[in-house]
This record gives sequence, C-alpha cells and structure tokens, in this order.
Amino acid sequence: MERTHFLCLCLQLCLLGASGMGCPTYKCKSLNQANTDPNNYKCAEYNHFTSTFEFDPCPHAAYGLFCQVSELDITDVKPLKCEIDTAQVQQAPGEPCTFNDQCASNTCMYGNCIGYSEGSSCKSSLDCNMGLYCSDKGVCDSVVKTGDKCGDSGQCSISNVCVNGKCALKLSVKNGDSLDANTPSACQSSYVKVGTDKGKTTYTCAEGPKLKDYQGFQHPLTVQEGYQCYYENSDGSKFEKKAVCGKAETNQAFCEPQIGDFEEQLKILQDYYSQNPNCHTGGSLFCQNAKIQNEAAWYKAYMAHVQMNHYLDVVSSPNCVLQSYQKEYFNAKAYFQAQKDHDSQNNGIIIAAVVFLVSVLGIAFFVRFSQVNFVICSIQISKK
Repeated sequence: MERTHFLCLCLQLCLLGASGMGCPTYKCKSLNQANTDPNNYKCAEYNHFTSTFEFDPCPHAAYGLFCQVSELDITDVKPLKCEIDTAQVQQAPGEPCTFNDQCASNTCMYGNCIGYSEGSSCKSSLDCNMGLYCSDKGVCDSVVKTGDKCGDSGQCSISNVCVNGKCALKLSVKNGDSLDANTPSACQSSYVKVGTDKGKTTYTCAEGPKLKDYQGFQHPLTVQEGYQCYYENSDGSKFEKKAVCGKAETNQAFCEPQIGDFEEQLKILQDYYSQNPNCHTGGSLFCQNAKIQNEAAWYKAYMAHVQMNHYLDVVSSPNCVLQSYQKEYFNAKAYFQAQKDHDSQNNGIIIAAVVFLVSVLGIAFFVRFSQVNFVICSIQISKK
C-alpha cells in the first residue's frame, strides 16, 4: 500500500513539474466521518490526486488538541493527526493563571502570576512584577515613562520603544524625522530609510515600498505562480519580486504587499498602542490582560498584526485553514461576525417595531378619519 502511495506521489510531482499547474489549493473536508476517537482524529492531509491540502480542524475546546500543521508537506503520504498540546507558554507577571508552572516567575496567587517587587534581585524582566523591569544592576526597577530617558527598549513599557535616548510610543515618529538606530517600530510608517552623511550611517523614518495596483487586504492581487510583481519605493525607484503561494482555495499565487501597503493596519496598531495595553514589558504585546481590558480593540489590533506579518497564512484562506494555522485570528473573525449578526438582529427588531408602530398609527388614523366622515355625513343627512 505504501509503495502504491509512493508511486502516486512521484507521478503527481512529475505532472506538477511538467504542467505548471500552479499553487496547491487549501480546502475544508471531513476527514473523520465515522471516527469519534479524539486520539485518532485526522486533522490535515495532502491529496496528491487533486493537489489539495485538506483540513478538518481538531476539536480544541473538547479535548485540548492541536494540529502540527508546520509539519504538513507536499511529500506526505500519511495524514496528520491531532496531538495533545504539551507546549506551554509561561505567562508574565500580572497575567491570569491556575498553577505555578504556568508563570515565568513560577508563582501563581489569586488567579494571577506574581513577580518580585521593586528593589528585589532579578535575572530577567519576567522575574519582576507589572510596571517593573530588570535593570543592569540585577534589581527590579520602575518602567521608564513615555518621554523620559532610556538606555534600551526593555526599560520602556510594552507599547513604547527606546529611540533617540527616550521612551517613545511605537509608530509615533513622523516621516522625515531622524533616529539614532534602525528602529522601524518607532516610525508611523514602520519603515526606516538607511543612508549615509559624511561617512556616518543615518536612519530616517520614511514611507515604505508599495505594491503596484494593490487595493487593500480585501482585494488581494492574485496571479499565476512565478509571475513577476512590480513594486515602487518612495523615491520612485522600482523593483520586482515573484508571486508566492498562499493558503487559498484557488491555485493562484499572490503578489505579497509591502509595509507601505498596510496604512490601515498601521493606524489600527497606533490606536492600540495609544491605549497603553496593560501588558508586562517583558511579555507579549497581545497579552490576556489587554484582551480583558478591551476585547474589541485587542482583536482588531491582533488581526492587523497578523495581516502584516503572516499575510500568506490568512489572505483568502478558508476558515478551516485559519483554525489550523492562525487560531486566534479565526477567533477574531468569529468575534466580529457575531457582533455583526447581533447588530443586524437588533436592526431587524427596530425596523419591525417601526413598521408595527406605523401600521398601528395608520389604522388609528383610518378609524378616526372614518368616524369624522360618518359624523359629517350624518349632519348632512339630518339637514336634508
């Protein structure tokens, strides 16, 4: 049986090379029609006859399983199966927890990870409580405020970056302003133009390169695999890059956008940073505390971040692919869809109420009008 699969694989690869069929497609399919055993749940496989990656997401909520899609390859002859997620990201102080080993500080109290207090000895910033960082002296010290002097970004809050010797809000430095280092996260454009002046390297925030004819994330530029995509720098110079395969339901490739194409996403992230998300300076910018603080803003910013940094994982990808490769992005889409459905339902109720009210008023007016006409007719008859 395995030999047959191997021969089919070789034939398929030869056909792909000879015919230039384009990118593989990614589709949702039930791979477990008669299977109820979570320990033997197939979550993804490559169909060599249709050149299609097929997905059936793991039942995460029920069994805590995940699909190791990073191991999925066109040469696979066996499907991937759901695995128990043993990898555990240790949470920063201030983040929700249940057990000590869930915390980087190894201390969970009252449902939150607890770090060391100010002045305590530390080895890293994750040893220290919220609002603190581990200084060069090896003690927990207060995070440097926006606008105050700093030595590196680790001394600033999670939404700040150390630039020109001071903590500054990320994505806040205007185009044309100089930096003391190549720090794109400081620029509103998230792009630094590197140059020279009198033998010294210069760093200036500038507009980033853009993809020609790009019309936004909802309208990706799809072409055939290997197609040359055309780009332009802010100084007018041009360059080319080959189109790349994504994880879409069609076999077309994508011209991948550049940082200058993500103006909408950058504005969303600017707003998120300006809210000063309640995250530890040594932890994640998208921490659970910030999600609790403002769930809608968190999801919106997270989607913008993924669209910029994992474009090919999410552009035109079906939901089963998002669940497998970018689960939190899928959750964000579901969150906003639920909000949209709720608003539509409320609007429907309001419209129905208005129609009902207008109908009642119309009937009342008709009855009143009929009564008036009856009285007028009665008077006229009596006069005769």
